[in-house]
Amino acid sequence: MPLSPHLSRALVATPAACLAVGASLVFAPAAWAAPTTSGVVVEAPSEVSVGDTFDVTVAASSAGDAFAHDLAVSFDPAVVTYIDDSATAPAGGFASATASDAAISIASTRLGTSPALTGDIDLVTLTFEATATGSASFALTSGEIVGSDGATIDLAADPAATTIAAETVPSPAATSSATPPAAATTPASPVPSASSTPAPTAAASDDDLTATGTAVSWLAPVGAALAIAAIAGGGLLIARRKGSRA
Repeated sequence: MPLSPHLSRALVATPAACLAVGASLVFAPAAWAAPTTSGVVVEAPSEVSVGDTFDVTVAASSAGDAFAHDLAVSFDPAVVTYIDDSATAPAGGFASATASDAAISIASTRLGTSPALTGDIDLVTLTFEATATGSASFALTSGEIVGSDGATIDLAADPAATTIAAETVPSPAATSSATPPAAATTPASPVPSASSTPAPTAAASDDDLTATGTAVSWLAPVGAALAIAAIAGGGLLIARRKGSRA
C-alpha cells in the first residue's frame, strides 16, 4: 500500500514497536505469538542507465506474526535520487516514510482488525531515479519486526548494488547512399525521310472551278471555227480529186 500522506509528524517519528503495541492492546486477539523470519534480502536491479527509474525492495522470507516493522535503508545520493512519496508497504495498516539526504526511515503497523502478516512479505518498496554513472549501494542499516505481543526480532541483510551506465543515445537512422535511378528520357521523334509518295494535292476550291469555267467559255467559239475550217478544207480536197478524175 502507498504510505499514507495524512499521517502526522508524530506518527512518522514513532517507532513501529510503539505503534504495534498500542494497536495490539486495543484490537489484537488474546493469543499472541513471537515474530519470526527465515531471512531478509534487499533486492535491486543489477544495472540501469542514467535517467531510468527503478525499485528497491526489502523482503522477508517465511515470516510469522509480523504485526509491524521498522526499517532504515541507505542509498548514495551522488548517483541516485529517491522519488518522494514512492514508498509502498503491505496493505491493511498504517505506514510512513521519512527521507533524509542518504537514508529513508520506514515505520509500518497493522491495525487490530488486520491479522499479522505471515509468509514471504515485501516489507517496503522504494523508487529511485539514476542521476549519474557509477555504482549505487542500497543497505538495510537497521530493521526489526514486531509481533502481536510487542516482542521484536532484529533484521539484517546484505546490501544490494546497482551499476548505473551512461544514458543510451539512439543512433540516427541510416540513410541510403544508393544512386537514384536516372530519369526516363523521351525518345527523339524520327526525322521523316524523302519518299516516293507524292504529297497530297490540295482539293480544288470554288474559285478554281469558277476560273476554269471562264476559260472554257472563250475556248468554245475558237474550237467551233477550227472545226468548220477543217470541214471546208476537206470538202475542197474532195472536189479537186473528182475534177482530176474527169
